[in-house]
Amino acid sequence: MMDERSYLQPESGRKLGLGGIKFSDAQSRLVFRPVGGLAALSRILAAFAGKRINLHQLVFRKIPVGGVELYLARNAYLQNRSLIDGELDSHGLAPAEVAEPVGTLTLFPHASSMEVLLKVIGIAVGSGLPVHSMCSSLSALCIATDAERLDELAGALLEVFSLPDGHSPFRYEQSDLDRRLTGGQGRIVETIARYWEPVIRIYGSSLKTGLTGVSVSADGDRLLEVIGELADCRIARFLMVELTGTESGRYSLQLIFDPEHQHGAAAALSFGLERIDNIEYYVWKGLELLFFHGPHFQDRYGVMHTAVAALSEASVEISSAICSGTGVHLVAKEEAGRHMLDVLGEVFVVP
Repeated sequence: MMDERSYLQPESGRKLGLGGIKFSDAQSRLVFRPVGGLAALSRILAAFAGKRINLHQLVFRKIPVGGVELYLARNAYLQNRSLIDGELDSHGLAPAEVAEPVGTLTLFPHASSMEVLLKVIGIAVGSGLPVHSMCSSLSALCIATDAERLDELAGALLEVFSLPDGHSPFRYEQSDLDRRLTGGQGRIVETIARYWEPVIRIYGSSLKTGLTGVSVSADGDRLLEVIGELADCRIARFLMVELTGTESGRYSLQLIFDPEHQHGAAAALSFGLERIDNIEYYVWKGLELLFFHGPHFQDRYGVMHTAVAALSEASVEISSAICSGTGVHLVAKEEAGRHMLDVLGEVFVVP
């Protein structure tokens, strides 16, 4: 295996270019575990959809440790907390952990590049900063940390990545970091809207089959070794990633890629992971990944609840799901993807 930190340096010897980085406003992070299936997840999501609260990010996983993490505007949660907690308590689904204020750093574009992804994970985990979660959207990687640590995370990333001249400031309010980098006085306030339509419109979807997935549970040091093994495998592109961290310093990683043009990667990865002590890992073959998106998803409450409720009612099982930015990824076992498409076609408008 290559030196476990060498993958952090760009292969070209120069910094890798990004299109931009932006910070979210203050958010609340709610963690539910265990969450055994879609019926329970649907009840959790109903509590927020019923209050017309947008979810900015969601990570759901059944294996190796079942659970769900939700991120929403902190003000929205504080204003509705008693009502939401009361509804969740009535179903025995109170969150196991509530953290606030947290914030998300979004960097873009990732271009599905495994080099970009591994460097981002390695920098974030290796920095010693809290990494609550990270997941991919169509073009971006979104990393959640404590709100007051966003500048530190951006600074660590900018040791390896570069931004274009004149890039937008990271946050709406003026900050020392923005002032040093660009003289920025804060991002221009964008239009803030609450989008709603009777039936949610999908602007595009994609079903990929025959995929390979790896799930790993490890502490931070061992996870860096895992990242080194993934770098050794020379997997060029990824399709989906989600990473969650705990206060104990344990991380769970799930990565999905297409083995079609990366022959032998799964076997090489299994061999490499077998040599790392004190980790739990699974390598899955024959997975199916359904992705769908709409430009209004991040402004419209109830998108994930609509999808999950329909899949639960139709007894369709998924192994994991993420919702970030304007897109949703759903992972299922072989031959479930077409069924997912049919079910979701009944509740969404598909072009």
